[in-house]
Amino acid sequence: MNIQKAQCPHPYHDPSINCERISSWGKIIFEVPLEKGCTIDCLQKYLEMLDDEVKIFENVAKVYRSLKIEPDGTLPEFEFNDVINYYMGEFERLKNKNIQDLFNTNISELEFPGIPKAKDNIKL
Repeated sequence: MNIQKAQCPHPYHDPSINCERISSWGKIIFEVPLEKGCTIDCLQKYLEMLDDEVKIFENVAKVYRSLKIEPDGTLPEFEFNDVINYYMGEFERLKNKNIQDLFNTNISELEFPGIPKAKDNIKL
């Protein structure tokens, strides 16, 4: 996995700040859509969005935690797009038709708010 070093979103650089982590969730924290005149409804929508983000990250973590380890101790290669396509029932878009076999968790039982779930997620 090639992770590029991100630009620190702070006007100063403090070595105790993990800039890579901050940049990955910086928009959620630093670009809060609560402007002057915002009401409780606006705040409620923002909190619902945060709750959905938490669910998404929890389910992404479930996917990675449930990876089946190869006999040689390595992790199987996969593209997360295949996980989402399987979840959505978009089986024709799968690069790896056996994507479900790579995990100990059932992809169709996960919850990704904002992403349509397959009505009949049958195994290929």
